[in-house]
Amino acid sequence: MAPARHLIHPPTVAFGNYDTEVANRAVDGVCTIDDLIKDEQPWGSQQAFLTHASKVSFDLFKQRKITAVERNRLMVGALKSGVGTTLKIKLIAFNDFHGNIKSGEGSSSNPGVARFATTIKELRACQ
Repeated sequence: MAPARHLIHPPTVAFGNYDTEVANRAVDGVCTIDDLIKDEQPWGSQQAFLTHASKVSFDLFKQRKITAVERNRLMVGALKSGVGTTLKIKLIAFNDFHGNIKSGEGSSSNPGVARFATTIKELRACQ
């Protein structure tokens, strides 16, 4: 049994917990309005998100894919959502490293700085 469409794409465009009540329809084949606005990605500031949402919604309006009322609802939602007002960070730190440059030097419990660097790269990749 195929999943219901609304489980794949929400029925309306929502930014964070704010529902704009604009139908989340496909506008470029597969991409929906919500897909294009990308509110889930990390934004450096609310202004950066609002600028992006404004450009996307204006382009959709010019292409007659949304109405002026829908564009207004999207922009009100973008502002009220608070997207971009908080910044998630991942702090990767270590303290008092006494490892060896090459693995296998020293004790068997010390994998060396090469493995340490690999671990740091893996942690950064999960951001």
